Amino acid sequence: MALRSGVQLSGDSTEIAVYLLYFSLAATKPMSANSRLVSISGPLKDATFTLHEEDFSIGRDPTNNLVLEDSAVSRRHCTIASDAGEFKISDLNSRNGTSINGVPPKQRILHDGDQIKVGRSIFVFLLHETENAASRAVELENRDWSSPAAAELRPEDTTYLKLPSAAAAQ
Repeated sequence: MALRSGVQLSGDSTEIAVYLLYFSLAATKPMSANSRLVSISGPLKDATFTLHEEDFSIGRDPTNNLVLEDSAVSRRHCTIASDAGEFKISDLNSRNGTSINGVPPKQRILHDGDQIKVGRSIFVFLLHETENAASRAVELENRDWSSPAAAELRPEDTTYLKLPSAAAAQ
């Protein structure tokens, strides 16, 4: 039996059928069983979305894989596509843009831990299994917050803080 690549298979027809079934199933499973988006901010906070080989579309339109009901999101906002073992995000000329780690590229290859901002939502792209995706988003320093602030305002800087005088109100 000849395959498209020109490889010739010989042997039991059961072995060949199993071999071909294995490769047809491999084509439909996720590129990486663990590649996913985890929402860390926005209306879908704590939701997880698995990325597959086909294009994964994000936007307001109900035909998208991930639908965000957010006025800051375009109908077809962006897509994430698998390309040669990597995931590439492409902004689809959305009105408010897509940002990756605070930078608004038109197209970019995603890396494990990248933060993707779409409208008012923020997602973390995870290529590998981690203990807790949301814990990587922010770390606060251990500090004593009970001490008073060190900022001091000069009288001339408090113009906007002054209440209108009783004479000006009359």
